[in-house]
Amino acid sequence: MSSNKEKLLPGYDRRWFTRIPYRGKVFVKTPDGNQVEAEVRNLSLRGILVTTEDIIPVGRSVDVIFPSKESERLLDIAISGRVVWSDEKGFGIEFERADIQNFLKVKNIIITKLPADITNHEILRYFSRGAK
Repeated sequence: MSSNKEKLLPGYDRRWFTRIPYRGKVFVKTPDGNQVEAEVRNLSLRGILVTTEDIIPVGRSVDVIFPSKESERLLDIAISGRVVWSDEKGFGIEFERADIQNFLKVKNIIITKLPADITNHEILRYFSRGAK
């Protein structure tokens, strides 16, 4: 990217859910079959911040896949989303579609860092707002 200026998807509210620090590797797959390895910086019930040298344009649909920490086999955590902002350091992905098992797995990661009452409040907010 030639500019330091961040690109942001119109209408995106980036402060709706509490983000927790999370370090790990994910794979970001695009509909055309490209797969990018990225480092996670933070995670919420609604999205993820990743850093990578690769650029995925704002607005692009993606699937986020979390590999297992015990081995390099892929977990069955796969969540569909959309790139909502991007700069030269990485990009933010807003989760759009997750089945209940994948949603609960992300919730279980988050609940280790947030009090249960905050997590439960955010779950209610998530479902009252609705997944796009």
